[in-house]
Amino acid sequence: MPEATEPLTAASPLAAVWEPGEHGRIGPQGPGVTFTERRDLTLASFQARRAGVEALAGAASENLGLALPGPNDSTAGDGLSLIWVGLDRWLAVAADTNGPALLQRLGEALGETAAVADQSHGEYVLQLEGPQVRDVLMRATPVDVHPTAFPVGRVVSTVMNHTSVQLWRTQAERYLVVVHRGFARDLFKFLTTMSRDVGYRLP
Repeated sequence: MPEATEPLTAASPLAAVWEPGEHGRIGPQGPGVTFTERRDLTLASFQARRAGVEALAGAASENLGLALPGPNDSTAGDGLSLIWVGLDRWLAVAADTNGPALLQRLGEALGETAAVADQSHGEYVLQLEGPQVRDVLMRATPVDVHPTAFPVGRVVSTVMNHTSVQLWRTQAERYLVVVHRGFARDLFKFLTTMSRDVGYRLP
């Protein structure tokens, strides 16, 4: 009988350029930004089927306990977040590496109201946090990231280094950047360059 094997996991697109340690101009208070690969997250996209958004919103509320977020917004609860990514389209983000489990959960909860697709191997999530993270983002994106314009929970589609991304503020000093895996390396190099003046850390 063949021996059981561990599930395959995708290699990090940053494996060749990720150098743990502190880089750039480190001040007396330490690095201004810390980058973290969020490989612990599973992503799945979904969109409304013929029944429409109202039916999908009802299924999400009843079976997931979450409101379907409107434009540039997100909702979260029970280890699952829903973020708006476009007209009648959303992204589900789970604090779990088990992609099939998320697809099953969404499929059972949303049923025929939504078309669901795994995005865990197509998208990459990079976390930026720290006391000067907003200074870095002000250089990296045209989006107004002032707290009054970009509160916790807000998510926007924007461009960084000519690359389309989703920028999501999850805590006061923490943002997640969701980007297509094929562009992750160039985006990482761009963001670390933008961070050299404030100093950054790679765990």
